[in-house]
Amino acid sequence: MPPNAVEAGVKDLRVHFIREAVTGTVPGNPAWLRYSDSIQNITESPNANVYQQRPVGNVDVTEFLKGPEDHQLEIVYELQNWFTSSGDAATDGLDRASDGALLNTHSYLSRQDIVSGGILSSGRRVYTVGKGGRIGSVGLAGDPNTGEPMKVTLGYTFEKMRSYEIAQPAAGGVITIVSDSAADSSQTVTVTNEAASSSETIALNGVTPVAGSTSFTDIDSLTLSAECTGDVSIKHTSVVICTILGKTSNGGYEGDIGIPALGSGSFQAALGSAYEFIVGSTIQRGSADLEGGATVRTFEINVNNNLDVNPRVDSRKRRIIEGTRAITAVASIFSEIGSHESFVQHIKAVEADLVWTTSSGSLTLTGSALTTMGGRSYESGQAVMTRGNTFTGKGLTIA
Repeated sequence: MPPNAVEAGVKDLRVHFIREAVTGTVPGNPAWLRYSDSIQNITESPNANVYQQRPVGNVDVTEFLKGPEDHQLEIVYELQNWFTSSGDAATDGLDRASDGALLNTHSYLSRQDIVSGGILSSGRRVYTVGKGGRIGSVGLAGDPNTGEPMKVTLGYTFEKMRSYEIAQPAAGGVITIVSDSAADSSQTVTVTNEAASSSETIALNGVTPVAGSTSFTDIDSLTLSAECTGDVSIKHTSVVICTILGKTSNGGYEGDIGIPALGSGSFQAALGSAYEFIVGSTIQRGSADLEGGATVRTFEINVNNNLDVNPRVDSRKRRIIEGTRAITAVASIFSEIGSHESFVQHIKAVEADLVWTTSSGSLTLTGSALTTMGGRSYESGQAVMTRGNTFTGKGLTIA
């Protein structure tokens, strides 16, 4: 293995999302969107809740059983798009519809290119596919002490998440598909290359291999038309390059579909737009600056949608439902006698709109109250007493 052929944040990584019209289903001909041109961190955390069976009379585990799934994703990026219905992904975690539901669920797709392996060591592509993703938490933060743009932190829970590896061809060749179950004879596999400039759909014939007629020099998606009972092996020439698991491998429940086909869709190009910064923004509460002229050192807004993740008898996929919304803002501040003003407002539970205005728009915590006041702390050698105040809003307005 070459010394640099490892998974890492410095390797070629493609990350996109799309808003779902039907929860848990990638739209046809998807127009995949970017979170940002500058993604800082991605943590994909699958959880199949594997049950360890240990019957009476056994000191050790006797079997592992497949449990209900819930999968987590955290992604941190620097903000470019503002929060509109067709803009930044975080909009679907910040805003609510008139019935209290989140605006959209998301599908998620990442791809990392690995230079080792593949056919004749021509490389591999490793994909993560997430479906039915609800945004459970949104964090927006800025630090005027650095030149960094505002950062967005999204916390997702997905109904289903899968990882796939496609070994890349060393030269042109046709695709052959086969299932390990004779029951799989009505499904098809759609094969596409980079940007879907070449595509072919091949019909399964159970355990009998079926060859296509199109020559592929690279492969970027493999998609089943419907779930299969058995595992489906996809070969390039005579080498298995990918396997899509069927119902049997998934504990008798739904099988996997594979990597979504692009069809006539697209992957959004680099945004190229300006980033948002906290420097130059304004923060007001009521009719005055925060705490009557306080200097704000850091500021963040956090929204928690309190997702309720429920098991169900008909699927390993859990039903994810948004709950109450908790909206808070945390300000690190110092001022002349601001601690007195905070004390009074905290005791009286004074309500006022807290508005954070940037170059592109504003976020308002309507009817906010100072729910946690930073205490007075006088220390030897202290030049500035900095306090952290937490405000809780009754609602959130995006403009």
